[in-house]
Amino acid sequence: MKLTIFSSLPILFGASALLFETVQGQLLFGVTCRGHSLSSTEPFRNNVLNSECKRIDGSWVKTSLDLNRCLGNQDGELVAQKDGGFNPSCLSLTPPYLLKREPTVIRAACTKRNGNWISSQFWLTKTLNVLLLQ
Repeated sequence: MKLTIFSSLPILFGASALLFETVQGQLLFGVTCRGHSLSSTEPFRNNVLNSECKRIDGSWVKTSLDLNRCLGNQDGELVAQKDGGFNPSCLSLTPPYLLKREPTVIRAACTKRNGNWISSQFWLTKTLNVLLLQ
C-alpha cells in the first residue's frame, strides 16, 4: 500500500520532539510508533501506554503516556478527554493492536451510568495527535 504524505506534525512528548506523519490529515500512530505495551499503576488498570516513537531526526525514543490524562469514560464508552481519568470506571485495558493496517485500537470494560459493564474500544490513530500535545 503506497502512502502519500501530506504533512508532518512535530509533537512534544516529554522533552523529545517526535515526528508523526499524517496522510490526508490522519495521524499514523501505528507507523511512527512501535512496540506498544501497557503498564499499570494499580492492578487490572493498565493505564500507561508505552511505545517507541520516531523523533524528527529519525532516531527512536521510548515514551510513555498516562492515558488517564487524555481518556475518559462517557456512559461506558472510552472517549478523548483532557484529564478524563477513565481508570476508576474502566478495567482490563488491552494493549494496542493493529487491525489489517487499520488504526491502532485499545479495548476495555467500562461501566455505564446504570452500573452495567460493557466492552469499549478507542481508536488511538485517529485521535492521538491531539492527545499528545502537552
